[in-house]
Parts: sequence; C-alpha cells; structure tokens
Amino acid sequence: MNNEADGMVGGVVEQAGNAESARLRSLRVPVFAIDRLRMGTDGYGVTTLVAFMGCPLKCKYCLNPQCHEPIYAGEGLRKGIMLLTPHELYELVKIDNIYFQATGGGICFGGGEPTMYVEFLEAFRQICGGKWKLTLETCLSCSYRTIARLCHIVDHWIVDVKSMNPDIYTPSLGAHASKRNIQQFLTYFTKLFVEEVDYHIRFLIERGDNVWWLDGERVKFRAETTSKILNLMYEHPDITLASLSEQVGVNVAAINKQIRQLTNKGYIQRAADSNWRLIVTPSV
Repeated sequence: MNNEADGMVGGVVEQAGNAESARLRSLRVPVFAIDRLRMGTDGYGVTTLVAFMGCPLKCKYCLNPQCHEPIYAGEGLRKGIMLLTPHELYELVKIDNIYFQATGGGICFGGGEPTMYVEFLEAFRQICGGKWKLTLETCLSCSYRTIARLCHIVDHWIVDVKSMNPDIYTPSLGAHASKRNIQQFLTYFTKLFVEEVDYHIRFLIERGDNVWWLDGERVKFRAETTSKILNLMYEHPDITLASLSEQVGVNVAAINKQIRQLTNKGYIQRAADSNWRLIVTPSV
C-alpha cells in the first residue's frame, strides 16, 4: 500500500516537474535584434548579441532607446519585434555553434535589460548546455535574488555602472532614473566590496596550520591529521602514502580515506607525474 502511495506521489511530482519545464520552455519574450558574428565588443570570442525589449531605467545616453517603444502596433507585433521561446531562439543562433566553441564565445544578452527575463535565461541555458559562454550586458537594476539565480548560469557580466555625481545624474542632465531606482545595484556592489575586503583582511590575519583557503572561502578542518597531510603534500609534492602514514601517525588505509575525501571536495589533485597538487591555499 505504501509502495503504491509512494508511486502515486512520485508520479504527481514528476508530472508537476514536467509541467513546469514545459512552461519555462514555452515562455515568450520580446526581442528586437539578433546580431551575429561579433568580436571584441560582447565578451570573449565570437558572440551573437540578443537584444531584449524593456528596461526599468530610461537613460538619455541609451544606445537602444527603441527598447522602450511599444511591442505591438495595432493587432500585431511592431515591425522588427520577435516573440521567441528559449527553444526558438536556440534554433536561430545555433548556426554559429562551431564558432562559439572554437573561440570560447557564445551569446551576449543585452537590450534592453536582460535581468527582466531570468526564467527565460535559465531555460535557455538548459537547452544550449554548458559549451557556450553566456554574457549579460546589464544595468543590474534588479533584485539581489535575481543576481544570485543568474550567477549559476552566466559566465561574464558587462555592467553599466551609473554615476553618483548629482551634476550629471539627474532627470534633466543625465538619466531618467533616481538613485532610488538603482538602490539594489548599489546595495549589491557595496555588499560585494565589503565581502572582498573582509576576505583579504581575514586572509592576512588568520594564520595557523589548520587554516586553509579555497575560492575566497575559509576552510578549517576538524581533524589535525588532515592539515598534517596537506602541509606535508605542500612541502613535499612527491611524498608517498607510506611516508604520509609514517609521519602523520595513522595507517595507510586511514590516509587513503582522507585523500579520497580531499580529492572529492576538490582540495587536492594527483598530477600526471604522481605528484600532489594542492588546490587549497595555506594561510600565510
């Protein structure tokens, strides 16, 4: 009975997941330009620029003021506007797949403001896979939650940083947006700056054989033997398992177990010459 009930629940969850996936893939967003074979302007390699309609700001110096124009004219779409699903866009841009992969390029989403279409971008990444680089050209006037979602799928960010000089940043002289409009932008970069400074301070002042760093994050191991193993590998990249066992004071089986854990977590690697390569950085 329980198995039957579990099967029914699993089926409902699967159907709900399929329905959500279908909904995301059927999303239609307004695009006013698809510009192929661009180099040196939209990130790395050969890129295709996809320009969305719409933006929460209205800067006087905007290169694409047409993004604010109506999408519809009468009973149809305005000339030049396309309403595309993620799959339809993929079918249009995949013609340059070989160039994207050969040069480390891909798609640059601009406009307009691409962060307005976060679900579309997530669905597109699922379709195109990880071989294309996705770049956003953005004013970053969006929520911190949106940025956090996009960080998992976006490779490069091109951010239009707004000036805080009141002589140029006013509705009459600069852009049609108040500081309140870009407060989320300011909050995000303030937080980013504080975290970066805090990391550098902690990196310099936190010392100890048991303190390590990986991708800006502090790593502290519970077992002293783990740090002993890492320090020995750091000082002697060609050290053997038998020597590690002898110097750490545990058997070879225990050494092997810890090495597997360190490898699985991405802390160490075994080079082709059998030397140990540490990905974590010791404290200074």
